[in-house]
Amino acid sequence: MIANIGQILLYSSFLVLFLTWVVNLFSKNQTALLTRGLVVGHLVSVLGVLGCLYYLIFTNQFQYYYVWHHTSLSTPFWFKVSCLWEGQEGSFLLWIVWNALLIVFLSLKNTAFIRNTLLFLIPVQLVLLSMILGVEFSTSQLTIGSSPFSLLKDNIQSEVYAINPNFVPSDGTGMNALLQNYWMVIHPPIIFLGFALSAIPFAMCMGALLKKETVGNWVKPAIPWVLAAVFFIGLGMIMGAYWAYETLNFGGYWNWDPVENAIYIPWLILVGVLHLMLIYTKKQKALKPLVLLTLSGFLLVVYSTFLTRSGILGESSVHSFTDLGLSNQLLIFLLGFVVVASIVYVRAISFFPKEEKSSVYSFEFWVFVGVLVLSLSAFQVLIPTSFPVINAVSKLVGFNIKLAPPADQVSYYTNIQLWFAVALMVMSVVGQFAYRRYRFSDKLIDVLFVPVVLTTLVVAVVLLFFGVEKWQYIIVLTVGVFAGIMNVKIFFLQKEMLQKSGGALAHVGLVLLILGVLFSQGYKKVLTETTQFQNEMNRSGNVLLVKEKSIAINEYAVTYENAFFKTATGSRIDKSSVEPTFTPGTLRATKPFFVDGRTYQVGDEIGLDVENSYYRVNFQSSSERFTIEPRIQYNTKMGVVASPDISRSVFSDVYTHVSNFPDPNQKPDWSKALALSLKKGDSVMIGSKVLLLHGIDKLNYEDENTLALKAHLSLKVDSAVYELKPVLLRTAEASKVIGDKIAGNGTQIVFHGFNPENNSYQFSYLGPPMDWITIKSIRFPMINMVWLGAVLMLVGMSLSFAYRLKLSVSISKIKITVPTRVTLRRSWIQFIKS
Repeated sequence: MIANIGQILLYSSFLVLFLTWVVNLFSKNQTALLTRGLVVGHLVSVLGVLGCLYYLIFTNQFQYYYVWHHTSLSTPFWFKVSCLWEGQEGSFLLWIVWNALLIVFLSLKNTAFIRNTLLFLIPVQLVLLSMILGVEFSTSQLTIGSSPFSLLKDNIQSEVYAINPNFVPSDGTGMNALLQNYWMVIHPPIIFLGFALSAIPFAMCMGALLKKETVGNWVKPAIPWVLAAVFFIGLGMIMGAYWAYETLNFGGYWNWDPVENAIYIPWLILVGVLHLMLIYTKKQKALKPLVLLTLSGFLLVVYSTFLTRSGILGESSVHSFTDLGLSNQLLIFLLGFVVVASIVYVRAISFFPKEEKSSVYSFEFWVFVGVLVLSLSAFQVLIPTSFPVINAVSKLVGFNIKLAPPADQVSYYTNIQLWFAVALMVMSVVGQFAYRRYRFSDKLIDVLFVPVVLTTLVVAVVLLFFGVEKWQYIIVLTVGVFAGIMNVKIFFLQKEMLQKSGGALAHVGLVLLILGVLFSQGYKKVLTETTQFQNEMNRSGNVLLVKEKSIAINEYAVTYENAFFKTATGSRIDKSSVEPTFTPGTLRATKPFFVDGRTYQVGDEIGLDVENSYYRVNFQSSSERFTIEPRIQYNTKMGVVASPDISRSVFSDVYTHVSNFPDPNQKPDWSKALALSLKKGDSVMIGSKVLLLHGIDKLNYEDENTLALKAHLSLKVDSAVYELKPVLLRTAEASKVIGDKIAGNGTQIVFHGFNPENNSYQFSYLGPPMDWITIKSIRFPMINMVWLGAVLMLVGMSLSFAYRLKLSVSISKIKITVPTRVTLRRSWIQFIKS
């Protein structure tokens, strides 16, 4: 019933919005109330669809494919929230919700400008809605969209439905293991909010071009929307980079994966749009390139959607979705908007005002050069990322071009983008000074003297202590330090710093981010890479560690201490203290232990997240000591998943992940038996364990010709003591031994005989399998500059956004003046009017 309601609401939201578009197409002032009512009805329908799907998820309705495929009974609350956007249909729905909210907000102001904007914004929403309609035409075998309310039996082929058509699985398959992270809750909504915001300046521009006599009146009201889109897409990228850094084991925070590139490219273009808007609002110039970049920014968002959701990147990206049959719709979505945007632009091109040429000393010239650098940077990433698309198109037309992606994509993109970064840092200084009317011909020595001296000193110190040798890095370092100092100077030269210097602060953040990338990537060091072990594994930075055995690697003594599980409170339970049971998520104690206020005896059961095994490894040198606890997850959906742990400090991080470990599904490789000769009362150390022989008893045996002896031994393992009583049976012809072992541990003692020469007894000790792992550790120097730079850049964007909305900020008291309700209302009315 709930699913049917959700599907009906999905259809109604599409129809209501289409009716809104028709009404808006022919609307006059008197139809404004109707338009608002319709878009509010659309929003209510969309929220109803969202609520119905969440109801199915939280009530575990596994008869529906989306619920079964993305959640399970054991999925925690917040991951049930975020599993909505794990799949294609749910992520489209998230994008649709943001669009619906923005459409309602825009419709509150009834002007011809807003009506023209909605003429192009509403079709974007209609296309997105079509992606999840799930309408099937049986006569033509045509399907429009993939519905999140489709049944499991309609999506998979299984004999069980032939036997029982009403079969409902008892559990779902659960979320992707790598997505079970708190960043999954906040990162995708931020990205999709940025995508939704990017459509508004596109629609404003298209609406203005449609009314050819007003081709430039959209720029000023569009600036806050572009700022917001740049902020949220940038914030989403930073969140994604940090998520990858602390969760994935590829060894870093940015891998130039095609899906990462697909977001990075439109972000660069939108940053360029923002800077061209400054030119137009100040000098009424660069309107044509501004319009082209504005249209391109949103079209590249659509293109990135096609790349990630059509399945075309399936072999070149680990992030892309599989094709749900939506690739044709996505292609029509992309081509349709490209064609419409091109037609509207060509029709309006003759109405663009003529512009005078700009002087090389003018701010608009240098800002334009900076925008050109941004565009070329985006283009350089776009072409190799599009190789799969080029290959597919060429095959379709009969050429069958086979362009291979870069073998080492990190080095390929980084080595080229590095020079774009240098150019951008230079432009951030030149453009800022020109924009703020500082003349390079006016006392240039006074402007540059102090920054040049400080740059020389800072670079000299860095070269001395960091040993920077590559000439490329020296150039990046020098330009970066100079640009940072100059932008700080620009920031403090402003009388109203917080109001007007968001751009300078954002540029300072950009410089810090670039320098952070330079040091963290260019001078990262694999701590576990050494030439003392001549094997291929260690030459790649992976080192073998045996439990409780310290090994010298470079300047460190590295020890694999133990493996453990974590309770819900974060307490640790040694893996050797528990064994699996037949009940999922439950373990049984094999030796006594105390945890979370309770003592568990042998045989007691405890519920744990048994998917996650943690490995504690200690690093110690003469100058530092740190402990890391990387994780291995045995996930039923994805198999084995490794996640790193990070030891953090102010100037560097040590990033470590488990690269190999014993296969839990294979028979253990038992260690060789250790021969022991003990007298009564003797003890012997075996690793960290202590074995003690208490005595020997003679047993009464039914066969009088058989000597029966039983040994009494104890084995101390950590704080636990185990009793072992092996038996020896000896006759004149032969001997028979009956060993004793520790249940669940694998340790076994065998009693072999007696040596009368020294009154000692012979035993053999068969220990448990060797516990080992291989790890890889990487030190990232100055990586905190990456995160600090990203934060400053986002804060600078926020200040610029606040300034554009005319918020009152007091620099003298460094506080935000909170307006009264009346003032706040007037401010919003003024913003809407603008």
